[in-house]
Amino acid sequence: KNDGTVYALAALMSESPLAGAPEVVPPAALVTISAICGWIYTFAWAASFYPQAFLNWRRKSVVGLSYDYVAFLLVGVTIYGIYNNVFYFNTRLQQDWIAAYGPPIPVMLNDVIFANHGIILSYLIFSQLFFYERDPRERLSLFARVVNVAIGVALLLQVILCLAGAETWLTLTQAMGVIRVGIVVVQVLPQIWKHYKEKRTDGWSIWGIFLDIIGSIFSFLQQFIDAIAAQNWAVAFGSPAKILLALVILLLDTVFIIQHYVLYRNPAPISAHYDKLSEDEETPQNVSKEGQMT
Repeated sequence: KNDGTVYALAALMSESPLAGAPEVVPPAALVTISAICGWIYTFAWAASFYPQAFLNWRRKSVVGLSYDYVAFLLVGVTIYGIYNNVFYFNTRLQQDWIAAYGPPIPVMLNDVIFANHGIILSYLIFSQLFFYERDPRERLSLFARVVNVAIGVALLLQVILCLAGAETWLTLTQAMGVIRVGIVVVQVLPQIWKHYKEKRTDGWSIWGIFLDIIGSIFSFLQQFIDAIAAQNWAVAFGSPAKILLALVILLLDTVFIIQHYVLYRNPAPISAHYDKLSEDEETPQNVSKEGQMT
């Protein structure tokens, strides 16, 4: 199983046994700080969807936005939503987690709200692809199609194994969290590549990046505060989805900032590039008309 190393690491770092450990009553101050951190990162990450949606609406255009990015975003937030909702509302799964790692469970109410909100906003951004101006060259790549289909097949096989009793539902749920982390890496690569190829970041909102960074920092803080309060480092390391997600987002957001403020700070406007493309496509027709006029 791919989570065996995580189980071992959690067992080594925890001061008490994983199973049957007495429940630790955390200090009220740490509980409060954890809750504050949780809601801050929830609002920051939730708000990070709005700048791109607003930019698309204001420009009435999605030129500059990678279709692959949107496709991976949809798949990723959907999987992450299932991961959080199942963990939070399924009592049996929570009992399995506590038996393996000890309390508390790694998903809180703010995680559920963030995930569900992200699903709604992601589908809103997806719908904008059909109503606003598009770059005629932009297509969903074969790579994106293959990866998304492979993810669906892998999860389906995991479900079949769980139904057959060969795997546990806890393992499947944790795998979904890890897959979500992998999708975060994959989903932004097409957008980063698009910026590199076109030497511009027009059509991509940098404000969502700053909100991502704020959310990642406070997600880190909550993970470690919860681990300290529970005296159980499995809270931070037993379920890697949230902490890996924060790490990956911080790294990739740094790349976007460098592209926007350093590498492609003063590019030609993307509208000019798009107009030139349109003019090139219309050149034969224009020449024909000029010939008739002459």
